[in-house]
Amino acid sequence: MNTVHLNSKNTTEQKTLNDAENQNQTISIVGVILKGGNYTKLLISQFLGAFGDNYFLWLILGPLAAEHSKGLISDKELAMANALYTCLLYAPYVVLAPFAGFLSDRFAKSRCLVAANLIKIAGTILAMILIENSRFWIGLGYFIIGIGACIYSPAKYGILPEIVPHQLLVKANGVIEMLTIIAVLTGFLIGAVVVDNFSIANAFYILLIVYLISLGFAFSMEKTKSNQSVIFKENVSQFLNNAKNLLTNIRLRKILFGAALFWASGAILKMNFQPWGIEILHLKTNSEISLFSLWLAIGVMCGSVLAGHLHKVGDLSFTRYYGWMMGIMVAIMSVFSYESPMILIVGLLIITGLAGGLFLIPLNASLQWESHPEKRGKTIATLNLFDNLAMLIGGAVVLLILELGANPKNVFLFEGTLIIVAVIFLKFPEKIGNSNVNNLNDNKP
Repeated sequence: MNTVHLNSKNTTEQKTLNDAENQNQTISIVGVILKGGNYTKLLISQFLGAFGDNYFLWLILGPLAAEHSKGLISDKELAMANALYTCLLYAPYVVLAPFAGFLSDRFAKSRCLVAANLIKIAGTILAMILIENSRFWIGLGYFIIGIGACIYSPAKYGILPEIVPHQLLVKANGVIEMLTIIAVLTGFLIGAVVVDNFSIANAFYILLIVYLISLGFAFSMEKTKSNQSVIFKENVSQFLNNAKNLLTNIRLRKILFGAALFWASGAILKMNFQPWGIEILHLKTNSEISLFSLWLAIGVMCGSVLAGHLHKVGDLSFTRYYGWMMGIMVAIMSVFSYESPMILIVGLLIITGLAGGLFLIPLNASLQWESHPEKRGKTIATLNLFDNLAMLIGGAVVLLILELGANPKNVFLFEGTLIIVAVIFLKFPEKIGNSNVNNLNDNKP
């Protein structure tokens, strides 16, 4: 009885210490943000950049919806255009991932952020000037913005160890991740509202202002260190070797595939929202359709916060259940029609986002925590490569099933089924040993 009592007491004391440590880290990360230094500027620049990247998509989709309403393009053409143009942002990540990682490692990461913003501004100006000539030019502009986003991504994660205390890296990554998700979804929402209420020219001016502000915050950051000893050929070889090592580790390989599954699923949802809203739910405006992203974002935010409270870093014991929950919710979307109560659709989207947040956040935290600390930048670059490759594959699959005659309902049913089946293979083995020097107390019982 005394032994049981002492064990219980020790467990309670350890839990109290861990809770106090977590509370101190929370206060510390808030303190770092309120300090207004490089990390704060990074958060603002990153949010605005990701917001703009997804806002831009509606500058393409809005005119397409207008053409569809006039009978100039069919339901199938609208759906296929959604998938094709959405993929333009992802393609540079797949093609240029090693090069982007090299730039981040070789040059000052703060300057890589500036360069990435300048590339996005160039893509925006190109599309603004030539949009009247052909839809090709706005597509090319969006692709160029994807190049800027590709360069920005490894720099924003790689710079964190240089501007944030080591013990706060996990928290700092979490804040970046959450803000990115919010920016992606709100950019998609507000872009639709602007396209419905302003001319395309004015919508472009708003986007340009957003990117210029992002550039201003990136430029105002104190310059971080560069590493002139980094050689491109060796850097790419290291990138490929690191990717090989990640894939050789069964647990990390499944974490990579799990994160890729989340982003592929999110991309397919985004591709299908406009055709679903117009063809199936008979919605009339882009603003109504974009609200789907808002409800999804609310769910993802709630899931992200809950994940931090429910699971320690490395705890993936419930991840598959969240994945199955997400897949079931997506499949249920296929049963709705214009007669369905909107409150049910809203509720389903929130629950889908909730499951998605609970699914993704533990995966990302585990990958960053368990991978080699000195190769975290290349690990993030590998994660980006897998995520964007998965989104491109998702877009290709959507194009294929649309070509075979599927409608938006079929797309959701196929996606939900695919998630459910894929998650079956994501049984994560327990982490063995103490291979990462960062393991501290988070993986202790």
